[in-house]
Amino acid sequence: MAAERRRYPRVPLRSRCWCEAEGITLYAKLINASEGGVFIGTYAPLRTGSPAKVRFTLDDPGQEVAADAIVVWVREAAADPRSSPGMGLRFTAIDSASSDALKGFVAKQFSAAAGHA
Repeated sequence: MAAERRRYPRVPLRSRCWCEAEGITLYAKLINASEGGVFIGTYAPLRTGSPAKVRFTLDDPGQEVAADAIVVWVREAAADPRSSPGMGLRFTAIDSASSDALKGFVAKQFSAAAGHA
């Protein structure tokens, strides 16, 4: 089994997000999120190393998260037919309100999952 390299735990987040980079704006599916970044499902990923701005809303109404990020990895469509194509972004700057909202959301999801175990 491969060692877990993630710094922060991820939780599924099946919503949409805005991602602005390289002079374009993507409205794409947000697959999962953590305190450190997000995975965005798309067949048109940005290049690794591209700076981006992401914005999305958590399940609780009015909790918007906005952050600067960088594309750290890309999964092409043909790479693994069992996995969604897309790109992993690491947050490079996030305001305290967005960070607090995301931390609270992740903690709530893990708490709920522990209650169902």
